[in-house]
Amino acid sequence: FFVRTILIQIYSIVIIPISLEIFMENLCILDFDGTILNSTDAWNRIYCKFCKDRQLPILKSLLNAQKQSAFTDWIILIRDCYHLEIGFNEIMNLFNEIAIEVYNQIPPKEGFFDFINLIEKSYKIVIISKEASSLISSWLKTNNIEFVSEVLQDRIDQRKDMELFQGLLANYKIPTKKMIFIDDNLSHCIVSKKIGLYTIGINDEHSKIRQEEMEKSCDLYVNDFQEIIKYYLWKN
Repeated sequence: FFVRTILIQIYSIVIIPISLEIFMENLCILDFDGTILNSTDAWNRIYCKFCKDRQLPILKSLLNAQKQSAFTDWIILIRDCYHLEIGFNEIMNLFNEIAIEVYNQIPPKEGFFDFINLIEKSYKIVIISKEASSLISSWLKTNNIEFVSEVLQDRIDQRKDMELFQGLLANYKIPTKKMIFIDDNLSHCIVSKKIGLYTIGINDEHSKIRQEEMEKSCDLYVNDFQEIIKYYLWKN
């Protein structure tokens, strides 16, 4: 599959097959972290291994900051807190090397393999995430998934902007009615829905209030891919 990096926001878009008449091209846009797999404590583990490998103390304040900061800001905070004299790209590469090892051990959410096997012949599949493309590509290879069309990195969360989705529409030349967007992020799902994509929200241990907001904002809100398959088969 093709891999490229984008510096615009991308985080949640996915459309579900409305009918199996489709052997025309369709597009399914998937988020990775929190959608395809549950990586709740993955970056805490990655940070702890980073510290252990370099004999640095693990700071609770940095563990807490991971939940409250943008991803790139958190990495910069770690570098500055330990007074590491390395550039941003270098520290990102160090973290990504550890992240690949950690993520490759995380299984997908229930039903994911069955879901992509179900749609692979009628849908192009694009994965967009804040994680490095090399990390996602390694995870796909580890799990023997070869038919993803493209992996895009969205470091600065541009999926909150319509422009990113419009760029995908222009690039793939597929009408919105033939696109599915799947994500666990509320703001991404709101934009996807506004653009006109069939929007599926994935519950990633959301609070009750956030669950209610996701249910209102998405065409379908589920806990895992097994529920999507049931809906898909019922619709068809």
